[in-house]
Amino acid sequence: MKTKKIACSFLLFFLLTHFANCQEKDFNITSERNKDNSVTLSYSKKDPGSTYVVTTFFNFDNISKSVYKRSVKGYSSNLLKLKPLDKNRGISYSYKYIYIRGKLNPKVDSSFTYTLPFKNGKTVSAGEMTHLGKTYFKNVEPKNWKVYHFDRMHADTVCSARKGIVVSIKNNFVADTLKTYNYQQGKNEVLIEHKDGTIATYKGLDNKEIFVKVGQQVYPQTALGKLQRMDARKMYRLVFCIYFLSDGDLKNIDKETLLTHKSKYQYITPFFKTKTKRTKINVHQEYDVFSDIEIITKEFSKRELKKLKKHKISLK
Repeated sequence: MKTKKIACSFLLFFLLTHFANCQEKDFNITSERNKDNSVTLSYSKKDPGSTYVVTTFFNFDNISKSVYKRSVKGYSSNLLKLKPLDKNRGISYSYKYIYIRGKLNPKVDSSFTYTLPFKNGKTVSAGEMTHLGKTYFKNVEPKNWKVYHFDRMHADTVCSARKGIVVSIKNNFVADTLKTYNYQQGKNEVLIEHKDGTIATYKGLDNKEIFVKVGQQVYPQTALGKLQRMDARKMYRLVFCIYFLSDGDLKNIDKETLLTHKSKYQYITPFFKTKTKRTKINVHQEYDVFSDIEIITKEFSKRELKKLKKHKISLK
């Protein structure tokens, strides 16, 4: 009888609730025996984003390879096919798998120009988040660590900074506006995966004011949601960063703790389009959010451009 072991992946995104609970329902593998004695393993998952999967076989017979590593995308498809060494006999095995969000070492466009994540015409300034794991647990800081926070006095609308697919939404956090906190672990967020395999996190949204759904295509300036008041102070904060999966060694990831964790992700410092120039932003310097037809349609497909022209769609 075939058995299966599920290993939970703990993804730490700067210790601000980036531990993701990889429950069995998030990513499933099923198997089917074929008439030629081969076995097809297929996957299903709850979102269309990229997932890196390591499948390990043990107590096996009539196959030659024990470990398979692959990045997959979409809600479901074939994962791999096991072919028997002896075509006249069936295959026997047990297996386990472990997975993590992202495509391993994608071809990242580090020169890409993003829009600032607010409505066109707003004036914003950013601060930088420290890595709490390094500060309090002496963890190794993720490579090229760069996480911004934008503090606002109103529940501003947060907008997508680049074309992509919504791959995750967390919306179960409700702020206690009667108390004041130095640090909040829970925050509502939207994750968007881009064409080059990078992922953007927009954290700090109001749980009742998120405007997008998982699987939705978004573009620069697509409204994602409104900011949530942090606490008793009349302040709102967006936490924003862009990163990608750079380390595929998941061997002991299910055994990691806050003290032993090492991030599998690498961060990028993006270029932003402002009213006056293309730039990497400086802390606490004010910038005017700017978008135009050129930056919004930069990653449009030919079909999208044709539709835009045919229907004379306004992108203002």
